[in-house]
Amino acid sequence: MRRIFPLFALLVVGCIYPQTKTDAAAVKAEQLLVYAKTWSNRNDGQKLESLDVLIQYAEEGERAIIDPWGQTFRFSYVIEPETQEERLVIWTTEPKSGRVVAVPRQLASLVDPSK
Repeated sequence: MRRIFPLFALLVVGCIYPQTKTDAAAVKAEQLLVYAKTWSNRNDGQKLESLDVLIQYAEEGERAIIDPWGQTFRFSYVIEPETQEERLVIWTTEPKSGRVVAVPRQLASLVDPSK
């Protein structure tokens, strides 16, 4: 049993905790999206104007809006092509590649990092 436990623990930890900074950024962006929905619901459906208002929901405080590379997460409202609905996207970019890491992931191509 002792030999199985460390391997099992390693497998569980590998599944729960992100393996790369990109994965960690996606996880944090997902959590920020949850905070944003909570904030919007508590504020009569208002659109988000700043990520700073989400800090109040995060246990980690101001670090919640900082990506794994030390950059502040960004957000955009985009029109989802399939539904024509406006959607909030929380995103950041990988510093070396410039690749957008966004949640919802399927809307990453609609984000304009130059803005």
